[in-house]
Amino acid sequence: MDITETLAESLRDRGYRVLANAKIEGESGIVHEVSLLVILCENKYVGFEFSESNLEKAIMKYLVRTLDISSALMYLVVKEEDLRKLPDIAQNTKLLVYRDLKDLLNKINNVLLREKSG
Repeated sequence: MDITETLAESLRDRGYRVLANAKIEGESGIVHEVSLLVILCENKYVGFEFSESNLEKAIMKYLVRTLDISSALMYLVVKEEDLRKLPDIAQNTKLLVYRDLKDLLNKINNVLLREKSG
């Protein structure tokens, strides 16, 4: 089981409605694939996009999705050891930096709790 499915299953166990590798249509009409999409309520989503080996490419994809999908608050998920490799363009992104799977699950849960209550 890959990290996306593992996280999706763990979040479902906590009561969240979660889609792994979800497809969501942007305002442009383009259908984007989001690694992990949590449905908080009707028309309120939180998306998590996992960085790739090519961080610049991952950031560009993240920025395009963020601009096109206004109904979802998007986060770029980056391993702690890759943080120093991020180019300057990433300074204005919503980053979720993690050490391991347990740390990532806790951070995602904290984001969801904050968004759900706000």
